[in-house]
Amino acid sequence: MGGALLSAAALAAIWLVIAEGNLASWVIGGPAVVAAAWVAGRLRTGAGIRLSLSGLIVFIPFFLWESLRGGVDVALRSLGPRLRVNPGFTRYYIRLANPNARVFMVSCRNVDDAFALAAFTALVSGLEVDP
Repeated sequence: MGGALLSAAALAAIWLVIAEGNLASWVIGGPAVVAAAWVAGRLRTGAGIRLSLSGLIVFIPFFLWESLRGGVDVALRSLGPRLRVNPGFTRYYIRLANPNARVFMVSCRNVDDAFALAAFTALVSGLEVDP
């Protein structure tokens, strides 16, 4: 029950920031927060996340830098005189037992693959990633 209240409070805080404190927005935000908290509760697996503080300290600056670098790269490729993009799909085979680790891995997929896997492995201790 405490986890559901914490999720609802976090979602309400996010809504408050997005709505810039406009209380009239709660006509839409209230039901949205309740629905999002309900969905979050239904999707919760019960599997805990074990984070390494040293891994987190390494991962956050790396993620921010690679996100910026990737954004600049895509902008330059898209806005250049020749459109140098090659869209496609990449198939990954991930052997992560923890569902939360799987979601985290997929969320971080767009970062440089080799180092992201190393940083991810350091962050989520005890799990192996098969690139």
